Amino acid sequence: AGGNLASAISLAARDAGGPRLAAQALVYPVLGTDVDNESYRTNAEAPMLSRDEMIHYLEAYLGDAREDPEPYAMPLAAEALEGLAPALVHTAEYDPLRDEGKLYADRLAAAGNDVVYRCAARMIHGFLRARLAGPAARAEFDALCSFLRRHLA
Repeated sequence: AGGNLASAISLAARDAGGPRLAAQALVYPVLGTDVDNESYRTNAEAPMLSRDEMIHYLEAYLGDAREDPEPYAMPLAAEALEGLAPALVHTAEYDPLRDEGKLYADRLAAAGNDVVYRCAARMIHGFLRARLAGPAARAEFDALCSFLRRHLA
């Protein structure tokens, strides 16, 4: 929910004329409602987050609005993405949410925003919890921290 909230806050701050946000760090964010894209199909039974779980969460969160969500609820529904805070969109290779994160990063870049897209190879949803368990997850955590230091310093 944090990546969804951070992206929605960036949209709301832009639309309200402020405050100016230094950055948005979106880690395996939920940004849309398309549960039939490639990453949802290939990672339908992924550990930590399955397609069926996401369908349940989307229905609980959006109810009848799932087919046509408001952009503040699902930022991929926003028509315009210009003028947003610099973004890191950080996904996991084995996560149903991977493709919507990539799509959002691509749309941010096409709209002229400063965006870094990073897909954690061989990782699953929730990989940052493993940052103390091995060098690969630690490197992903370090990349996130580096982005934040660069933009919040």
